[in-house]
Amino acid sequence: VALSAKLVASINAIRADGQEMMGVEITLQDSHGRYVPDACEDLKLAVTGNAELLGWGNGDPGFKAVERPQGKDKQHGEVVSFMGNAQVILRGVNSTTKKQIVVFSVTLPNGKTSILKIK
Repeated sequence: VALSAKLVASINAIRADGQEMMGVEITLQDSHGRYVPDACEDLKLAVTGNAELLGWGNGDPGFKAVERPQGKDKQHGEVVSFMGNAQVILRGVNSTTKKQIVVFSVTLPNGKTSILKIK
């Protein structure tokens, strides 16, 4: 049973320039931190700070769900994991205020939220 999510970013920082992108790999884990290869969980995605969700996926060749934000809300999304995995693409956004730390979070159906902070 998947109880938490391990989040790994492709880079350590993201420029708030409207151009730079980064990938985040989501791996579902059990209570001992082990990969759960049969987990197909509904994941809620959120990002705050100088970034937005550009798209997501799960590696399933039959994936037909929405793969990117619809409408103006580019801070929230949902994806179903496939074989214990999902991926997200974030894009740094221009800001008229000072640069903020980007906080990306994934919430599992059990309410457990995993957080990744990006400079």
